[in-house]
Amino acid sequence: MLEDTQPTENVDQSLVQAAIDQRVADWGEISELFQLISGHESAVVVFGAMSRYIRIESSLSARIRELAVLRTAFLLDLAYCVSRHLPIALAAGLTDEDVAALRNGEPPVLAERFSEVEQEVLAAVDALALGRRLAASRRDALDVVLTRPGTIDLCLTVGWYRLIGCVINGFEL
Repeated sequence: MLEDTQPTENVDQSLVQAAIDQRVADWGEISELFQLISGHESAVVVFGAMSRYIRIESSLSARIRELAVLRTAFLLDLAYCVSRHLPIALAAGLTDEDVAALRNGEPPVLAERFSEVEQEVLAAVDALALGRRLAASRRDALDVVLTRPGTIDLCLTVGWYRLIGCVINGFEL
């Protein structure tokens, strides 16, 4: 069990330990954010499951997922997420130039750097991260290139990192 974690009534401690063990198996470490969340035993089980879904079980390719995560992190000024995901993004095939474009890119810059599918994904990320809405026409276009499960996974990914941003900023990580 992690330090500073106090038992909570009605929480199956084996589920908490399983979430922690799964995190170590999947990521090789316990991040500062996960340590913080582990202070709320009911939340750590759900947090661990959703993190695993987004990172491992989602229908999005690693490259598309990391495009979405980094773009969301840059748009929402989540330096913690950028630092955690930069190595993952590079391993997924993004280049330093791609990352710079995600950080600074307006649509014309993004169009020069990324495929049509990736541009569609990034436009959706911008809409979701900044406006929390996805126009029906954009959703329909995503359904064609990602399929409906992929569109749902993209929305879940952006929403997940918006939520994580609230925790990161709320606790000044």
